[in-house]
Amino acid sequence: MLLGHPSYPPNPPVRTFADELTLRVGGHTFHCLHLPGHTGPQTAVHVPEEGVVFTGDNVFCRSKTFIQEADPWDWLAALRRIERLDVEVIVPGHGEPCDRGYVAEQAEILERWLGAVQRMVDRGLTEEEAVREPLDMAAIDPYPLGQRLFATFPHLDELNVRNLYGRVVAVRGRSWGQATSSTDAGRRTGDRRSLRLQRRRQGVQRAHQGGTLVVGHPEQRARDARLAAAREAVHQLQTARGELQPVDAPVALVLDRSIQPCCASRSQTGTTAAGDTPARSRAGDR
Repeated sequence: MLLGHPSYPPNPPVRTFADELTLRVGGHTFHCLHLPGHTGPQTAVHVPEEGVVFTGDNVFCRSKTFIQEADPWDWLAALRRIERLDVEVIVPGHGEPCDRGYVAEQAEILERWLGAVQRMVDRGLTEEEAVREPLDMAAIDPYPLGQRLFATFPHLDELNVRNLYGRVVAVRGRSWGQATSSTDAGRRTGDRRSLRLQRRRQGVQRAHQGGTLVVGHPEQRARDARLAAAREAVHQLQTARGELQPVDAPVALVLDRSIQPCCASRSQTGTTAAGDTPARSRAGDR
């Protein structure tokens, strides 16, 4: 709102940092920590000599939690780091100062919000149906707005649900429609390798079953387009040569190494995977 306001001219930083930055000013140390969560640029400032940390908006102490643009998994990770700091006082972005004991409660609020939306997705609700779904706010996030700048904010719950719904669907979409509790746990713990292996296995199965992956995700659409273009090119070549052999297996073998095990084990146009001589000719001996 104040961007471009004549009373608030731009004051760009002269020093930036990516993860951590430590400053010494007089007799105090200011340890700056990049802790994305509530928003991507969230930064905490730890002053060890005073036993205090300024958390920014990663902590809403006994006031309603704004999740309208948050990554909930990053936020939970940020709270775990804050909880490990040797401090006696937390100065939150919203609400009154508190101690480290409140960090666990803040995490529980996030987990309850996330769990509520995950259950909506599990039930197959669309985003519009999800925002109309009644919420038990006394159980999820019992605190009032408590912000002097916002007497009322009736759309906050809707914004929270829309953001979480989109992120839950995106995470599950990356597992190509077969997300399970173990997949979600792998994502939360950063186990990217297990997700890649699971996606590769699913890609093999789908390619083996028919060649076309689930429509709707960018990777799948791009792969479908490449397969379609290659099939068409091979088909034209076969037509010119008078050949009418299946092309799915060799095309998939060339274009996508992730489905190579599926295709390499199949004979290609009467020739074994090891390249042996065909047992019989393509047309006359059948």
